[in-house]
Amino acid sequence: MLTLALKDYPPVLQKISKPIDVELEKLPAELVEFIYIRYYLTGDTSLPKLKCIYDAWTKSSYADSELNEAQWIKIIEKMSFNPVKRKKIDALYHFTHKDNLASILNRGLLTKQSLEEQSLKYKFNDEQRLEGVKDSISLSFSHPNWKMFGKYRNLIGQNDFVVLKISPELLSGNTDLHHKHLDDFDYLDKAIFCKKNAANQIESKKSILERKSHKVFLDIFESTIDVELLTYPYLNESEILYQGDIPKEFIKEIHVIEEDLNWAWVHDLGFKVSVNQTVFEKR
Repeated sequence: MLTLALKDYPPVLQKISKPIDVELEKLPAELVEFIYIRYYLTGDTSLPKLKCIYDAWTKSSYADSELNEAQWIKIIEKMSFNPVKRKKIDALYHFTHKDNLASILNRGLLTKQSLEEQSLKYKFNDEQRLEGVKDSISLSFSHPNWKMFGKYRNLIGQNDFVVLKISPELLSGNTDLHHKHLDDFDYLDKAIFCKKNAANQIESKKSILERKSHKVFLDIFESTIDVELLTYPYLNESEILYQGDIPKEFIKEIHVIEEDLNWAWVHDLGFKVSVNQTVFEKR
């Protein structure tokens, strides 16, 4: 009688390692948009070693094929990149009341929805969330939204706020070897790009899906005289609504308006604090 070795049953299905031709339309849209935005932020088109990339591939029509370097090149060949539109953005910014800082540096930057679910107390800027996206965090490219920031500082107190400098790798994927665990973070389908303030009626009429595209991302940096801006949005009110909590490891620095010895505890947690009056001023 023929005996089948246990290790041979059930049969192990091998993925196809030879690269196959792909159609971008059959790939998850969030994967394609990530590749474009990553390129325009970093110039990099190599295969990122991020879990979410491989997870997205397994959800595609090509899941039976292995996602390797050769296959990734096939994908990139199908895409169209414009090097002229590459950006020079070294930071995203978020302003918050200084009383929130201890919680943020321990738990990360949490959405209002997460804060409520965890019954955490927090001082909010926008209690009404007029843009209607409760599970999001407002971020700005290269400089805080000075008009909105000035409004809240006038209402609450000029020295009651701090500005968080956040790595743009939140959008393009982790490359920091000291934070390898961020390779498992899900970078896809979270950033809603708004050329005008998200609460603006024109913006709110656009679908969230439309505002997650690299085309809207690029449009933020287009001026009315057809000049391509590399670092700053054409409108200071432009923003990102980031759908999801932001791990504290993406916070690269905390900016304060004046020197204060009371910030020593922040250094003790391993974060850098610096006086930077520029981010508190009009751009």
